[in-house]
Amino acid sequence: MKEEKEKVILEVESSEKHKENKTESSDKKKEKSVEGASPTEELDKNLPAESVSQSGVSDSVVEEEIAEKEVFEEEKEDIDSLKRKVELLTKKVDDLTSEIEKLKSLSEEYKTKWIYTFSEYENYRKRVKNEIEIAVRENTIKILSNFLNAIDSIDFALEYIKDEETKKGVELVRKMILDSLLSSGLKEIEVKEGEKFSPEKCEVVSFELSDELEDGTIIKVIRRGFEFDGRVVRPAQVVVAKKVEQKPEQ
Repeated sequence: MKEEKEKVILEVESSEKHKENKTESSDKKKEKSVEGASPTEELDKNLPAESVSQSGVSDSVVEEEIAEKEVFEEEKEDIDSLKRKVELLTKKVDDLTSEIEKLKSLSEEYKTKWIYTFSEYENYRKRVKNEIEIAVRENTIKILSNFLNAIDSIDFALEYIKDEETKKGVELVRKMILDSLLSSGLKEIEVKEGEKFSPEKCEVVSFELSDELEDGTIIKVIRRGFEFDGRVVRPAQVVVAKKVEQKPEQ
């Protein structure tokens, strides 16, 4: 504090000395014309500059200068500190911005992969579901076909059973099996005599010549046909008409 005070005093003295030099140059001619100066004035001139400046500068002025300088230094330090903080914050913001961009890019990459994986999974799920449905339907049709063959065997056996009680018992078993199949989704293919033959639902066993009926007309149903879920399990066996070609008279 003492050194600071002396420094300010020297600055003030230098300022005062500069002012004295200016006044000295302006009053130089007057001093030359003045003769017989008093001993007091001569003594003042010979006094050291330090004693004159100390007598002309008050303590309050010195303290104000010191206070102002201290405030200036503190403000300067605060500004420098704020600059450093701003630089650090700017660097952190740049780093965070770069990190955010990286995360955005990574997020988009994961999103694209997720969409692709989900799409593949959906396609796989639908394909497997369709394959399972087809396999179940095909196996069901095979089982139903085997049961129908068993019913055909029962029908064939019924033709040779002579005992009425036994025959009724076998017919009851046949009816129970057929009712179970029908309740499971099996449907009888409706084929009537006199209708046109349909190759999708019927199987031709034989032909009969006819003058009255058109070609392909069903004359007789030999065996009933069945379908399941829109698929033919067993086509109906039929006899169809074949028109006789009339020979021209000679």
